[in-house]
Amino acid sequence: MPTQYALTDFAERKALDAVFNDSAITYEVALFTVTPTETTSGIEVSTDSTGYSRQTVRFTAATTTSNVTKVSNDATITFGPARSNWGPVTGAAVFDDQDNMLIYGALEGGPVTVSAGNKVEIAVGALTITLD
Repeated sequence: MPTQYALTDFAERKALDAVFNDSAITYEVALFTVTPTETTSGIEVSTDSTGYSRQTVRFTAATTTSNVTKVSNDATITFGPARSNWGPVTGAAVFDDQDNMLIYGALEGGPVTVSAGNKVEIAVGALTITLD
């Protein structure tokens, strides 16, 4: 009998859709100046007169290609324009409508400095959550 088990692609799709495609839940993306980790909450960009606020995100239905199962954002996500400097944005996270952090990660390509007047955009499909 095996001692290690893995989810099938079917189960991975069911799991991702259950977490990220529940029609009763509103999902939001947050930006961070200190990226969260498994054990720390990070530091979210300040909302105090900065022009920053979390943005709603919807995800595609889970799909599997080349044994990688994923969901990704189905529309561009736009933050800003900034009314003041946000500093270096290092990471992002997705929250449910009960303020539970579901996933987090560092920005691909490294920190982005956001100055007054700038926007941060996450292109369609750029926020991808995978299981394999």
